[in-house]
Amino acid sequence: MSLFISLPLLLAVSGAPMGAPDRRTLGAWVEEAAGRIESAYWMPERRLYADFVKPDGKAGEDPCFLWGMGVLLSGYAAAIPANPARFRPLFEQAFRAIEAYWSEARGIGGYAVWPRQADPDRYHDDNAWVALALTEAYEATRLPAYLKRAVEAHRFVMSGEDEKLGGGLYWHETNRKSKNACSCGPAIVTALRLYLLTQDRTYLDQALRLRDWMRRTLQDPEDGLYWDNVAMDGKVERTKWTYNTALMIRAECLLFDATGKEEHRTEALRVAQAAWKRWFDPQLVTLQDEGQFAHHLFEAFLEVGRVAKDPGWASRALPVLLFVHDRTRDPRGFYGHRWDRAPETDRKRFQLLHQASALRAYAYALVHGGTLR
Repeated sequence: MSLFISLPLLLAVSGAPMGAPDRRTLGAWVEEAAGRIESAYWMPERRLYADFVKPDGKAGEDPCFLWGMGVLLSGYAAAIPANPARFRPLFEQAFRAIEAYWSEARGIGGYAVWPRQADPDRYHDDNAWVALALTEAYEATRLPAYLKRAVEAHRFVMSGEDEKLGGGLYWHETNRKSKNACSCGPAIVTALRLYLLTQDRTYLDQALRLRDWMRRTLQDPEDGLYWDNVAMDGKVERTKWTYNTALMIRAECLLFDATGKEEHRTEALRVAQAAWKRWFDPQLVTLQDEGQFAHHLFEAFLEVGRVAKDPGWASRALPVLLFVHDRTRDPRGFYGHRWDRAPETDRKRFQLLHQASALRAYAYALVHGGTLR
């Protein structure tokens, strides 16, 4: 039975959600999330974003760490096509803020975990998220500064590749104890976006090389989902997070776009079906993971629908956002860390990372949802 035929059978077993937010609703949620981020997390006197706010709405003193900034950039980048006048300036503000994290060290430029670090602490996965967001911003605006930084950040990411364990990318620049799916996945997707933008074959070769390493090293042969990392002694950490699988689904979709080879679309569908079965909760109609991970899988489902020309993926995934919006926020409207439950009543802080994850999901759905009214 083909993958195109088997999908409805899978959904008949796992449950098909009913109802989805319409365009007007999603547009309101995007504006709501962005407004809360700007009012609660932006520190105008420092020109930076705060890492968290307390339950009373007051921001902490620490600036946001790089991962959260990467997700914020991706949220604003996704929203630009829906409302350029509103979101291009917000993206530019976030881009200027994140430039404080850029550092030249050890012979190469890259983004550090914190702004203005004298001895920068730099991770390949964090830089991959930022590079990916910048490629999307360039696609939406065609501003050369975004493409330039995307290329430079991606160059830093690829500096984490060597032949040990047969290839792959280290997680950390200097503490090279493991090679991780969270470094390779977004690096592959960024390389493919850069290839589609520039037609430079180097990027396609990078993507194919890393994709093959991921499949050999970190893909579970039983269900097609992806494990987290491999240590330098060869021991595989077999935890499965939504985002590691999600980025590989997106990679296969983009490889289909880049090459036209059916094997990539087939693999994207196969892995997406396994991911739906593993992480979709048909009772709650949501994804069972933390928001900073789950929003990537939501996005991957929309991408599978695009390459498969099957709007059913969007119609089934979009209702997940109803639970996220209505059930995962505290009374003040701040999102907790999970997509499958309300925040704990004694929660001490609400991170920008989780607000930006919701923003990204809403904005991506608004622009790419496909089946929206």
